[in-house]
Amino acid sequence: MNPLDTCFVLSREVLVVKNEHTYSPELMRFLEIIRLYKKFPMLQPKRTKFRKFHKGRVQGILSNTTHLEFGQFGLKALEPGRIPARTLEAVRRIITRKFKRTGQIWIRVFPDISVSSKPAEVRMGKGKGAPSFWICRVKKGQILFEMDGISSQLAKQASLLAYYKLPIKTKFVIRD
Repeated sequence: MNPLDTCFVLSREVLVVKNEHTYSPELMRFLEIIRLYKKFPMLQPKRTKFRKFHKGRVQGILSNTTHLEFGQFGLKALEPGRIPARTLEAVRRIITRKFKRTGQIWIRVFPDISVSSKPAEVRMGKGKGAPSFWICRVKKGQILFEMDGISSQLAKQASLLAYYKLPIKTKFVIRD
């Protein structure tokens, strides 16, 4: 195999693309899925009542999301903040990769607030910018992720990796 060749793994079969010119129908489907996945992020609402939101403040504690409901282990927020959808997706990927596709993960937060931004070097005025990405507001004590079906040590390692990715302080919790 030439080092310039690109390899794609599809359902336990390796497809080799010779110098980016040979395309099989399976590979075309795979590339289309990747293109769609990059175009439409996984975590965003299908529709909202309003396109643009106020910035708002994250204060207080949500009492209904401070305990583990589904899994044995969890990741709990120690401070309030805003988490973008792409960060949640990155954390989900890291945890899944650490579990080697075993166990189960529940994401207890959902990015349902759009953040708008104006392009660089645009003059003041002319209204609020277009929605550019989605965030979720996280309150102190809120459970972000729950995990089950894996050992305590593996869950702790995965939550440490997730902690490095998240913009807020978190801690690992175990069901009593």
